[in-house]
Parts: sequence; C-alpha cells; structure tokens
Amino acid sequence: MPEANDDDGYYDRCFLCGRSVQLGPHKYDGKILQMYGKLLVCMSCYESNWDGWTPRDEQKIVAYCEEHGIPVPPSNNKGFLPRGD
Repeated sequence: MPEANDDDGYYDRCFLCGRSVQLGPHKYDGKILQMYGKLLVCMSCYESNWDGWTPRDEQKIVAYCEEHGIPVPPSNNKGFLPRGD
C-alpha cells in the first residue's frame, strides 16, 4: 500500500529497483504493469528496458508471476520478456 503524504501525494516502491515512486498529484514517476498483476516499476526501469526486461529483471518478474498464479507471456522477437506496454 502506498504511503500517504499530504504535500506530495502517494509514494510506493519500484518492484525492480526499490526506488521510491511518486504517484500524484500532478506527478507520476511510475508505470503499472497490468500484464504482470499490476506491478509498479519506476519510469527509469521502464524506459531503460524499451526492448524487454533484462534477464535479471525477468527472474524477479517470473518468480512473482509464478507465486501469484499470473501467466508469463512468451518472449518477444528479441528474446526478452515483454515490458507489458
């Protein structure tokens, strides 16, 4: 659950790197990955992996999906797990 902060909105942590992510008002530093059970990642992780998730990130995502019964999509044409755009 995000932490409430009256001045700056809500904050949560990036699933991949653990960085603090601001979620409003007027600033959204994260991306919700619906394909992977609504995981939150920071924009830095998301934008750095435009062609798919790195093997290190893929391990974390696959483990999370398996633990929560979420189907893991097939790799994209570059051999990476898709970002979930």
